[in-house]
Amino acid sequence: MITNHSFDYVQDDEDSMDVEGPEYHQDEMGISIDQLRNIGLSSTFNAAKVPTMRGVAKRIFEEKGIQLDPIQYVAYKIICSSFLLNLINEAWEKRLTMFSSTFSDESNEENATGQEEKDHIVKRLQDLGAKVQLLMFITGPAGSGKSTALEVAQHFCFEFCKTIGEHWDDTTFLFSAMTGAAASLFGGVTTHSAAFLNYNDLKNITPELMRRWMNVKMFIIDEISFSSDPDMNKMNDILNHIRKFITPSSPLITPSMVFGGFSIIFSGDFHQLPPVKLDSSKYLYNGTSMWENAINVAVVLKNSHRFKDDPEYGRMLLRIWQGELSEE
Repeated sequence: MITNHSFDYVQDDEDSMDVEGPEYHQDEMGISIDQLRNIGLSSTFNAAKVPTMRGVAKRIFEEKGIQLDPIQYVAYKIICSSFLLNLINEAWEKRLTMFSSTFSDESNEENATGQEEKDHIVKRLQDLGAKVQLLMFITGPAGSGKSTALEVAQHFCFEFCKTIGEHWDDTTFLFSAMTGAAASLFGGVTTHSAAFLNYNDLKNITPELMRRWMNVKMFIIDEISFSSDPDMNKMNDILNHIRKFITPSSPLITPSMVFGGFSIIFSGDFHQLPPVKLDSSKYLYNGTSMWENAINVAVVLKNSHRFKDDPEYGRMLLRIWQGELSEE
C-alpha cells in the first residue's frame, strides 16, 4: 500500500505528444525567459536557444526516429519539470543569500517581485507534475521503453543547462544499476558503488566521497527489483548523512527527510525473478517497506516498442507478464 499523500499513478493515456504540433517558447511550461532571469538564473543566455520539452522530443523523433508514447511522454514531462524545479529552488536560495545583507526598501521590493515570479514558475511546473523531491517508480515489461523516457529527459535537461550556463557533469544525472551487467550496458556504475552501500559504518564514508554528490540532481537506479528493503533503508541513512554534510543549511533537511532529499528514479520490473536468497519479508513490495511508502510517482508502461515488427508476439509476452494466459 502507498500512503504518500501526493502519490501520482500514471498508467492510462493521460497525455499525448504531437510531434507535428507548433513549437512555441517554453511550450507547456508557460514560463517566460524574463521570469527565469528575475529569480536568479543566469542573465547572459540566448533566449532563442533555450530548449523546450516538446521541441527536444520532436527533434529526437526527427533525428533518431524515437517517438515517446503517451505514457512515456508524461513520465518525460514529470522528470524534466522536477529537474527544472530543483534548478529554480537552488537559484532562488542563492538569490536570497546574496541579498540577505541588504535591507533597503528597493531590495525588499525587488525580492517581493521575484517571489511572485518564483511562485508562478513553481505553480506552472507543479501543474506538469513536478515534485520538489521526485521519487519515481517506472515499470513495465521488457521493451516497453523505460530507459528511453529517461534518456530523452536527460537530453532535455543537459541542453537546458548548457544553454543557460548551469553546471553539468557526469553526476548531474547519476545512472546506476543494482547489477554490474545492467550498469555496464549504459556505462554507469553499480548502485552499491554510487551510494556507498558496501560501507558498514557512516564514519568510513570520507568527505571526499560525499562531495561526489554535490552536483547530483537525478539519481537513477535500474533493476530495482533486485534490491531489498534493508538495502533501501541503508541507502536512506547514507543519503541523509550525505545531504547534511554537503548542504547543511538546505531546506530539504527536515525530520521526515528520506533519501537525503535527492530526486531518484527507480526503474525495474517486479514481474521478474525475485532477489536471490532473500526472505520474502524483505522484498521491496512487501506492503510495509519505507521505499514503497516513499514513492510519489508510479509510471506503468505497456507498449511493446521492442516488438513493433511482430506485435502479436509482443502482445503474447505482455499477457504472460500480466499473468493472463489464454488457451492459444
